[in-house]
Amino acid sequence: MVFHTELMIRLARAPKSLSLGRGDTPDTDPDMTWLSTMIQKPQADHGFPSAAISALAPARIAKLRPESLARGRVLHGVLIADALMLEDSVQVLTTLRDSRGDEVLLAIKHAVASDATAEQVRAKYPRGARVAVKEPMLHKHHGSFISLDNPANVEVISYLSDEQLERYAGMAPAALRVEGNKLFQDGSFEAAAQAYALSAVKCEQEEERDRVLALSNQAESFFKLGRYEQCVDAASAALAVDPRHLKSLYRKALALLNLQCYEWSCRLLSNVLGVDEEIDQLHERCQKLAIQSKDISSIMADIHGFYRAWSEGEQAPLFPEVADNVCQVEVKKCEDQSKQRGRGLFATTNIKKGELVLTSNSAAFERGGNISVCNRNASIRFLDMAMKSPRAYKQIHSLASMAAGNEREVPAMELFQADWATPENWSSVSTDSSREALEGISVERVFETVSVASFNPTGPGPDENTQRLLYVGTWLIPSFINHCCVGNVCQRLFGTTVCYFATRDIQAGEELGHCYIIAGHPYRRTRLDFECACKKCELERQLDEDLAEVTGCYRDLAEANFEFRLKGETDIPGMVAKLEKVLATKLQEEEDRQCMRAVHWSLYLIYYQKLRRGNVVALPEGMVPAGEVIMEAIHRFSAGNLCSKWCLEMMAECARDKEAARRDGGGGAVWEAGERLRRQGHL
Repeated sequence: MVFHTELMIRLARAPKSLSLGRGDTPDTDPDMTWLSTMIQKPQADHGFPSAAISALAPARIAKLRPESLARGRVLHGVLIADALMLEDSVQVLTTLRDSRGDEVLLAIKHAVASDATAEQVRAKYPRGARVAVKEPMLHKHHGSFISLDNPANVEVISYLSDEQLERYAGMAPAALRVEGNKLFQDGSFEAAAQAYALSAVKCEQEEERDRVLALSNQAESFFKLGRYEQCVDAASAALAVDPRHLKSLYRKALALLNLQCYEWSCRLLSNVLGVDEEIDQLHERCQKLAIQSKDISSIMADIHGFYRAWSEGEQAPLFPEVADNVCQVEVKKCEDQSKQRGRGLFATTNIKKGELVLTSNSAAFERGGNISVCNRNASIRFLDMAMKSPRAYKQIHSLASMAAGNEREVPAMELFQADWATPENWSSVSTDSSREALEGISVERVFETVSVASFNPTGPGPDENTQRLLYVGTWLIPSFINHCCVGNVCQRLFGTTVCYFATRDIQAGEELGHCYIIAGHPYRRTRLDFECACKKCELERQLDEDLAEVTGCYRDLAEANFEFRLKGETDIPGMVAKLEKVLATKLQEEEDRQCMRAVHWSLYLIYYQKLRRGNVVALPEGMVPAGEVIMEAIHRFSAGNLCSKWCLEMMAECARDKEAARRDGGGGAVWEAGERLRRQGHL
């Protein structure tokens, strides 16, 4: 859904000698002719649809054949009802009337998320708006209706009704701006942007102040809609008239910040520092993010400060705003094609254990509740992003190739890096955002992308035998990290920012791997929808038959109680003894035995807890490894995993060795603060 505001801006910049009537010469820009005639008099169809729509032949409701797609055709009409959302299906319903007066119910799927308000739904498809429906299909089931799976197939050509346009035609620019303000206050940001554009177009040469105010307000409307590229364009048009208009400077800089163009934003504000406190604060914020996007050590300083503040205070402080930093990684094809791995994320420099590898802010984030609802809402927000921004469209398309099975297509890293645009290249990298996206959006592809590329961890539910969804989150660059049960990075979530830390030394050119699920489960492989070829899984397959009884015991314990509390009469010492016997007879290397001990960490944990409490008789010396040995196994083969931190903490209690536990957490106050955060659900 779009309205061609760029054309409005062009007309606002045009010389006032340009004719505004129907008598324009053949040399007059046709785009501007349309705008001029739209201002003066409503037309039967005063819209200017996209290239995808303009290339289609017109259709009429009366000529649509039931259950047959009108290929190559477009239905133009006016919305004559207040749009409403069906909560169960998240469809938007409204009524369309074509030029012949025929009417049909319009059902638009995936147009808004389930948390959209009634006002937001009506503002997105306002009564009186002119729309174009691409390749409609008429259904006959309890009446006639057109159902659209893809909201991109409905273009809102004008958010203002014919009556509004006719009334606005006789208004002065200042009065038009007041009308735009009313629409803005009502939350009708698209209609407000259109009204402001009309105001800017009507300004005469001596009305420069009115033009600046109209374009600046239009920029604010676009910002509210998340259309940051268009916000930059509108604010730039205002600044072309008055280069020191502070509100336009601020709005443009804020839009650039949201587009991750930090250096451009800093330069823009540098000449007006000391004039306004909000501008100074925004400049400082942009400077900090610009440094963070290139220097990952500056982010680590903020993380350490966060932990220190937490360890010293009673309440958890807010995690600081951080920039995306992908300077140490790149997307490449995986060399080992025998494992059926397409693309992966690789280190471009040597990274030491414990160092920060990358940071990423979420592209979509839905908290808790039903996983299907969260996935659907995240997908709808992705779809909306793609229709608003050409850059977001390209980013999502790069992820979508995973869902399409085309994992050999390697995107350029410039697509994900900050400061991707400058004043010099802006016209080439920024286009009429929605139009580019409209040409190729596939709803199915976007939904598959969210399903494949998102994280959806669970946590303890309302009772001990249930779990609940914590969130569904999608991060762009981290989506390229492949699964590995013995990964070299671990994930930490701070708000909606995800940070990856090295769990061991990583060499330049080495692929990053992260365990998608809890690493310490012997039935872990059944939770994956692919065959993992890591060392841990290969050892498990080798010992499947020998450890069937032990694995079954572990599964029963896990399913009965997620936190492995000391319940039941299971012969834990017997299971531990059997496990150790199999490892001693079947595996020759101590490293392999340690790997399998890390998999069955809970059996050893419960054994030592029961032993300390006097609930079991100790196994003969030498039959079971010491607690320190088990902690070393977990530290080596499940480092950074959340369940491993629980285990290390409790094993240290059993072994009376807190210092050993702190090795994995970074030591001292950082470890203690991290554990306090975890217990209160912040990690």
